[in-house]
Order: sequence, then C-alpha cells, then structure tokens
Amino acid sequence: MNDVAAGLVETTVQRYRQEYGVPPGAVGCAPGRVNLIGEHTDYSGGYVLPAAIPFYTVVAVGEGQEAVNRLSSSTFGKTTFPTDEIVRRGTFDDYVAGAVREAGLTGRPVDLLVHNTLPPQAGLSSSASLLVAALAALAELQQKSWRPMDVALAARRVENEFIGVPCGFMDQFAVACGREDRALLLDCRDNRFIEVPAVVPGHRWLVVYSGVRRELASGGYKARVVALKGAVEMVVQRTGMTADFLRYHTQGDVAELAGRASLSAQDTDLMRHVCAENARVHAMRHALEGGDARAVGLLLQLGHRSLSRLFGVSTPQLDALVGYAATVTGVVGMRLTGAGMGGSLIALVREDSAGQAGERILTFVRENLSPDGSVHPIERFSGGVETWRP
Repeated sequence: MNDVAAGLVETTVQRYRQEYGVPPGAVGCAPGRVNLIGEHTDYSGGYVLPAAIPFYTVVAVGEGQEAVNRLSSSTFGKTTFPTDEIVRRGTFDDYVAGAVREAGLTGRPVDLLVHNTLPPQAGLSSSASLLVAALAALAELQQKSWRPMDVALAARRVENEFIGVPCGFMDQFAVACGREDRALLLDCRDNRFIEVPAVVPGHRWLVVYSGVRRELASGGYKARVVALKGAVEMVVQRTGMTADFLRYHTQGDVAELAGRASLSAQDTDLMRHVCAENARVHAMRHALEGGDARAVGLLLQLGHRSLSRLFGVSTPQLDALVGYAATVTGVVGMRLTGAGMGGSLIALVREDSAGQAGERILTFVRENLSPDGSVHPIERFSGGVETWRP
C-alpha cells in the first residue's frame, strides 16, 4: 500500500471510531481507473486497456450495533438501510447495500464508513471502486479468503443485477487487479489479461475532470448498450457470423455485414466504432511497449473522434476541449475516457511542458465547461484493491 492510500486508511479508521465508538473490524481500499483505450468494447466481448490511478475509495466495516445497517459517507452523508430485505431504493447507499447483500450478510447488521478522494460521476470508476473496496472489506470482516478477480466478478454482479447498469467487466477488473506502473490489456471474452508498460519515457499522463457529471443508470449509456447488442444479434441472425465478429473485422467488413442485416446507419456506426476500437487497443499496446509517444497520441485522438462521431458519447464541450488541447504546446494527444456524456479525459503530454500544459487546459475547462473541473498529473499508476485489519 502506498503512502497516499495508507494515509487515507488511517483517516478512515479514525473517522469510523469517532462515528461508531469502536474500531472497524476490517478496511478495504480500492483505486479509481482510467481507460487508456478500448471504450464500449468490454460488454461486447472485446479488448480494453485500463490502468488504476492513485485516487481511492476506502470502506471501513464492523459488526452492527443496532437493528439496521448504518452508513456514513464523507461525500453523501449518513443513512440507514434494512438488514432483512435489502432492495435497491434509488439512493446513494444502493451500491453499499448491494455489496452487503452480495457478501451474504443479509439479516446481520453492519456499520460502514466510506471515505474517498475519487470524485463521483467523473468517469473514473467511483462506483466500481466503492463496490470492490466494500466487498473486499466485508470478506475480510468475515475472515473469508478472497482474490481480487473474484471480488471484481462479485462487484460486476452487483452493478448488473442489483443496480441495473448493463456494464461490462473493465471497471471492476481494473480497480481490483491493477498493477503499479502498468496498464492491463484485458480480453473481455474470457477475462485473460497481460500487463503493458504504461510509462512513456519523457512524457506524463494527465487526467482531466471536465466537471460534467454522468449518470450511467439512466439515459444514453443503457440505450447504446441495448442498441449495440441488438445490432450484433441481428447480424448474427441474418448472416451466420459468430457473436464475436467485432473482434476481428475491419470497419469496411462491418459496414458490409450491416447492409446485409438491413441495419440503420446509427447501429452501423456503433459497430464500426467497436471494431476499430478493438484494433486500437492492440495498436496502443505496441506503441506503449515501444515507447512511441507519437503513436500513443495519434491513437488517443482517433479514439476520441470515434467516440464522438460514431458512438455519440462525447459532447460539443468535450470536443472543443480536445480540439483546444491539440493546440497546447506539449500535448501529444487527448481523448474522453470512460463511458462518456461528461466525466473525464486523459492526455499524454511532454514532461518538460506538463505543468504549463496542465494550467492552460485547466483554465479552458473552468472557463468553458465547469468551474468544478480539475487536472491531475499521474506520477504513477496504482496497484489494485487491498484490505487491512486494525
């Protein structure tokens, strides 16, 4: 555990003791994540290349002292939820309640405290970080053996089945299984992965929070998931292709298959994005392994253009930011990271220009997008979830 995470754990333990009068039985700490490339490919069995970032969610848990589950959050405040019938209520505690149910603690009161440095709804996997930290802590509280991959799979079940977000596996996997200074190339068809160096010599990554918050449980995200899956199913039914054809074919092939399946232009564009994005994941791997900053920047730019023009999850404001960043000295490339419709972006900048470039980008964000925007240089990518028993 690095110094930043260790400090947060210590603060969380102190707050838990102040809130509940006793020390917690266990603590879980999980990072956030950025996705270097591979957006909207995970739920179609494609490839992604995320890395964990040193912004954390810490969850302290202990045996409950009352007849209800009690939750205190540094971001959202305090609440309670039932022990016997845990159901989704559409409130901020749903993720924690889902974790308690998934951990097999229905009927047993638990006291929980959440403290984080990871902004919610910023496209940095705050929900996955919360779920993974909570599930790991609850397993530790029960003295159950656990593996990061198992916790990630449990977190995905909660998000899909309890919360109702039809997400893929990338976010939960990245925050649970992260490696220091590495990105993880994950094959979402079978969950096999390899480590890829994420440090580009002479350059630094910047995470740029636009200040525009997202809500994945509503609106456009779910609509695009449903549309993409429906388009793939139609191609399979009408052409005899296997369901994983987007992993292997070019955009031209996809357009031809879409025509044979009588798909709309919009559905065709969704599939064109996914097939090209899968290819960009492998190209990014080779660019990072070769330390080729120019290729990395080009792939970032191409990925953003595809997310904007084909998949339709950027916004005019975010497109303007990416266009502005391209004029800033030292910026090699920038793109939207995460599901889109707000949230965060990731940029690669030259080390010698990182400070000035970050300041110019921050000024643009706060003047044109939101006063809540922020820029975060990434010194090192983080490891994954850890637990601790006070």
